[in-house]
Amino acid sequence: MLISTLNRQGKQVLIIQLGSGLIGSAIARSISDRAVLRDTHKVNWADISVTVSWLQALDLSTDQLHSAEVIWAAGKAGFGATPAETKVEIDNFTAITQALSVVTRDLPTRFWLMSSAGGLHEGQTCVCDENAINPSRPYADLKLKQEQIIKAQYQHHVLCRISSVYTTQNLSGRMGLIPVLMQNGIQHKVSTLVGSESTLRDYVLDTDIGNYVVRHVLSKTDLQGIQYLVNGAPVSIRTIKGQIEQIILKKLYIKYASVMQNSANISFLKSLKSETFTSTPMLSNIKILYNSILSYA
Repeated sequence: MLISTLNRQGKQVLIIQLGSGLIGSAIARSISDRAVLRDTHKVNWADISVTVSWLQALDLSTDQLHSAEVIWAAGKAGFGATPAETKVEIDNFTAITQALSVVTRDLPTRFWLMSSAGGLHEGQTCVCDENAINPSRPYADLKLKQEQIIKAQYQHHVLCRISSVYTTQNLSGRMGLIPVLMQNGIQHKVSTLVGSESTLRDYVLDTDIGNYVVRHVLSKTDLQGIQYLVNGAPVSIRTIKGQIEQIILKKLYIKYASVMQNSANISFLKSLKSETFTSTPMLSNIKILYNSILSYA
């Protein structure tokens, strides 16, 4: 957890950010040269009471603060999480968000939740405003429950429903499909995929998400409610494979898993995309990723 302040139009704004994965790290990178880091805390997900106690003891001088932005990009449960795993995450989420609401109770606060477009619309294609959500696994139930909790706890909130995320520079953790394919291709390794070459997904860059959130925080916009951070132009694994092979000048070796637990097409219309979200071109980003992997190695 990062506790920062930034000067916005001559007034101090409190920033509380949770999460250090692809999205959380991208947000932290985007805001790092604009905000002053005040405190940090490593969340022990195995004993959340430590974090709750830390928040309860947090001494903030609200006299100097004008408002607060809470950004939640944390979570351990993945797409294939079990009901038991998602229950633990919901319990932890509830405990921490309640503690955060107490910390910020004297400040006008906006809560940013990084949710999941793919989880809530699994198996749906060309999703638009008229499509109802389709939660069909525990992970989707988790995301929907988190959204409901934030709606109930925070009057001002932004629920970012994000499609499949990839990165060009955060190569030390869970990278996602595109960097894994490229890295394995460079190293002549076999990649195992769930799905088929025709599986369609909507991909967005972590940096684009980070810039979107921070831009609204810095400008003190009135952004509110559900926002879809999607590209609106789905691509197949076959297309991604071809683009990577063209860049690295090597053939990718791929084995497709026999168990299709995450193989459904998921796509969104451009009309659903948040009006202020800018998604940079995938092909250009894949070229950047190639140089990043070579430098990282």
